[in-house]
Amino acid sequence: MDTKELKMYAGNSIMESKLSAPAKIQMLEFIKSASDAQVKSLIMDGKIVKLDEQAEQIVNDRFNTFDLKKK
Repeated sequence: MDTKELKMYAGNSIMESKLSAPAKIQMLEFIKSASDAQVKSLIMDGKIVKLDEQAEQIVNDRFNTFDLKKK
């Protein structure tokens, strides 16, 4: 998945969630400037996180085995 597809998937998931409107806006603003690994972490865990290089590699490895259909 490229960056654009990741951010579109995350944005769609946020919009369909039961979060409040202000929380949705905050998360959508976050994904505009987030790295691919941060967006992947948001998709998998539902949390906004700051990642170092080692954590990004772990997130990327987890995402490779993550089933998007279950989300």
